[in-house]
Amino acid sequence: MNNTAVDQTSSASPVPPPTPIVEQQPQPQPQLQIPHPANNKAEVVPEPPSPPTSARLHGPFGQMILDYRSTLTYAPITNSNLHHHETNQKDLHNDVIIIPNKDHCLVHVPKSKVDLTTYLDNQTFKFDYTFDEKVSNELVYHYIAAPLIDTMFNGGNATVFAYGKTSTMGGDLSSAKTDYSHGIYAQIARGIFHRLLQPQYRTSLEIFITFYEIYCGKVFDLLNNKKRLRVFEDQNGFVQVCDQQEQQVKSIQDVLNIIQ
Repeated sequence: MNNTAVDQTSSASPVPPPTPIVEQQPQPQPQLQIPHPANNKAEVVPEPPSPPTSARLHGPFGQMILDYRSTLTYAPITNSNLHHHETNQKDLHNDVIIIPNKDHCLVHVPKSKVDLTTYLDNQTFKFDYTFDEKVSNELVYHYIAAPLIDTMFNGGNATVFAYGKTSTMGGDLSSAKTDYSHGIYAQIARGIFHRLLQPQYRTSLEIFITFYEIYCGKVFDLLNNKKRLRVFEDQNGFVQVCDQQEQQVKSIQDVLNIIQ
């Protein structure tokens, strides 16, 4: 699977140019069909009726952002079991990013003219999929990581990059008893071991895990007391991390134990 992100950015000008996702007239909200992971049946889920409200929007730029968002048709990727989080009302910064639909990210850039008149430069970026802060890890996994399991079992390589999203990859880290079962790690492991139950894979494949950390240009083995690892390019041009420790896993719980 090739998840290539293509940036489409509008240019700055004294008057913010219209973006391709803005519709000035109110229209009926579309419905999103999400295949259920267990039986692949489509579940019809109504979309939220409007963009986020004025929470975390303050001052003149906050009002500009709110006015601009009121012109958008808001239809992000969602599902029926969203985990709603309370907004920190004490945060005096403006939330300058909005996900108006399933494949666009819109960034509000506050700017000033030469005469100090303030305005918003609203820049749009297009990706394969975009998600707002309300979606569950299960939904992100369904669109981003689950298709990669097919890639791996068909002989391909797959990589998931996650920048600064510990809860997304690991799970619920906020409670006293950490729950790793809903993180992307656990869900990928669940998908892999579920696939291994198929007759053609039961005796032919074994699963091993390695964990290493890249820090300040150096690589450390997390399964071997942070031993410094060497990284080389082989004769075929592929990067190899040498001497890293491998540990065989035979269940989802084995994976969760190693993560913990």
